[in-house]
Amino acid sequence: MAKVKVIVPFRDIFDKVTQYEVGKVYEFEGEARVKNLVNRGWGEVVPETPSAPSVVFVNVFGKEIEKKAVLDALKSVGEVVPHLTGAPKIEEKIAELSDEKKAELKAIFGIENTTISKTETVGENVELIDGSFIEIVTNPDGSKLAFGEDNGEKAPLASGEYRSATHIYTVGDAGAVSVAEIDPKDE
Repeated sequence: MAKVKVIVPFRDIFDKVTQYEVGKVYEFEGEARVKNLVNRGWGEVVPETPSAPSVVFVNVFGKEIEKKAVLDALKSVGEVVPHLTGAPKIEEKIAELSDEKKAELKAIFGIENTTISKTETVGENVELIDGSFIEIVTNPDGSKLAFGEDNGEKAPLASGEYRSATHIYTVGDAGAVSVAEIDPKDE
């Protein structure tokens, strides 16, 4: 088994469902598979460092924070979580907190306390026919924006036409996008 840090998001070749996210590290079996990911430029092998203790991060309202700091902050708002609890369970615990305690946590970590409209979607990752990914974000007013990646940073897509297996995304100025479904009869 080898650990691979994802550079370009991609979907699993075997189950076609699992998506691998940029910046995250995953374990893959088989030297051929690891070589394939590296050769395609989708990931890089993470060297094993058994002597260095790994630091675990927890996603707190979209911000990656060290587990120890999160546990301390939860304790300060009256929520005690055992130190052996894994990051996913801690994230579940945070999601179940009352609005008041969520606001306290956000204040502790300096996270802006914004309210997301119920009509806003955070974003949809779309795989294009060339295997790359874009993100389509729907604003509360119904307008859509398209984003890609430029040197590892999220950026509005350049004007042009982008195709997935089921849709055509026409991008205009500043990433504004219109979406048209592809009729299977036309293909």
